Amino acid sequence: MLDGELTRPEIRLIRISMDSTLKSCDDLLRIFAPHKKVLDEETVPTLIYSGTRNLTFQVMKVVNDARHTSKHKYDPLSPFIRRYHSVTGDNDKASNMEDYSNGKFSIMSSTMALGLGQNLKRVQCVIHMGRGDPASIVQMVGRCGRNGKTGLALLFMEPVQLQGKNHKADFDPDCLQNDD
Repeated sequence: MLDGELTRPEIRLIRISMDSTLKSCDDLLRIFAPHKKVLDEETVPTLIYSGTRNLTFQVMKVVNDARHTSKHKYDPLSPFIRRYHSVTGDNDKASNMEDYSNGKFSIMSSTMALGLGQNLKRVQCVIHMGRGDPASIVQMVGRCGRNGKTGLALLFMEPVQLQGKNHKADFDPDCLQNDD
């Protein structure tokens, strides 16, 4: 249970229980429509955050499966989705950021590397795959809903995390809980 003031009421947060494994990213299949039903330029500008570089690539593959655009599965210059992570080359990072900002593609699959020092005013939706640190998730979600636009955050979470605290009873009520 979180208790606090919502300082960005223009952002809507929706938690979605994952049906598929985090590694497969197949839950994204229910988010994106085939390219013949929704054109690339009609798609809401979105950032999809994953925990690893490999998952950013898996996200690209699944999104292209959902869109029925398998020829772009491995395309680093896709007109719909590209990726950004810590090992992406500096020139590719700069060109992807410029192209995204200029509306040349709608979806960016990334790790937290994207969150550092970027001011993306175009983002209207943020999708986070898997459980994560609440402070990091808030940082990611804060990328959407700027310039007076409404933002949407979709948080895909595993219903049960192995060796995790999955129930209220898993927490020690006598343990000091603080913000650190």
